[in-house]
Amino acid sequence: MRGSLLALAAGVLMAALPGDSTTKTDQDRILGTWTGTHITGVSNGRNARKVTVIITKKAMRMTREGSGKGGESLILYTYLLAPDKRPKTIDLVEQPDWNTKKNMFGIYELKGDKLKIFYTASLNARPAHFAPIDDAVGHFLLVLDREKPK
Repeated sequence: MRGSLLALAAGVLMAALPGDSTTKTDQDRILGTWTGTHITGVSNGRNARKVTVIITKKAMRMTREGSGKGGESLILYTYLLAPDKRPKTIDLVEQPDWNTKKNMFGIYELKGDKLKIFYTASLNARPAHFAPIDDAVGHFLLVLDREKPK
């Protein structure tokens, strides 16, 4: 009996330690390197590209294949999460250079090692839900998986 109580107490203490997945916020869980697909809704359907996204506490760096010099384009964003809203929201500020900023508003879903971000570059518009991309001209969908440490 005493051994069972000690094991239970140790389990409770370990569950409360910082860094435990039950105590992490979305801001903590979103950090890391993600790979997947960047899909753009266009008038004739969709345009999909492979993408790598690196998310730090202050910025999001996206590298898309298939455009730009050397077949890649690099986009830097600052971002703000609002995990308490339903659906959860994300605001992105594109930083193509120091003089230009483009605000984009979206929603996100973070489940384990899967991250979806659905956003638009339309002024003061935010998607209300994850719609089929073929029906969402001018919208962008990121479908990402967390890259495992090597």
